[in-house]
Amino acid sequence: MTVTPDYSPNEPQPNDSLGESQPNFLNNFQSLYDAFLKNHVSLDDVALGGKHKVVQLLEQPKAFETGPGEFSIYAKNLNRQTNQIFMRYQGNGTEFQYTNYQLYSLPPDPFTARFFTFLPGKLLVYFGFILNINFGNSNPFSYQLLPPIAKNIITMNFCIANSIGHPPIVELEPAENNVFSKILITAPTTFIPTGLDLFYVIVANI
Repeated sequence: MTVTPDYSPNEPQPNDSLGESQPNFLNNFQSLYDAFLKNHVSLDDVALGGKHKVVQLLEQPKAFETGPGEFSIYAKNLNRQTNQIFMRYQGNGTEFQYTNYQLYSLPPDPFTARFFTFLPGKLLVYFGFILNINFGNSNPFSYQLLPPIAKNIITMNFCIANSIGHPPIVELEPAENNVFSKILITAPTTFIPTGLDLFYVIVANI
């Protein structure tokens, strides 16, 4: 938790009266309340007051010490990667890397940029953009998912990036060798014939 700049640790002064200190007390409590909202449910929430919404793990230079009945979860930086989550079981057990989060990119071309990453639970996330689509020449058209290793598609989201209108119609092409690797993209009923840009995110199982 980060305390806001409005918090004053020097309030009250030893000789202050309650009347003099009350505004500063109220300001300090409000500052603490506001600071606690970062990554937490507000303290006065009826059902979940004070519970975490997001946990941020600061990068650690080495493994945490653990005693009997304890275990550690922490982030460490890996060479040529990024911060990864590590775990260490009780009694200073051997630490192990829990995540292998890394962004990968494929060679771009003038009209596409493709990225993917792996998440815990055998999840694969494809994301990127397709530029300057001309449905007039090819409607629908097939878009290749790379790498082609998706066993099941969980969700797909294609958004228009450069205009106002309906997003395209997207559907999976049949799997080949139990792998889904192609998306069929069809123009909506109202579309810009040329120059349509799309951003997309696809979550899959591997």
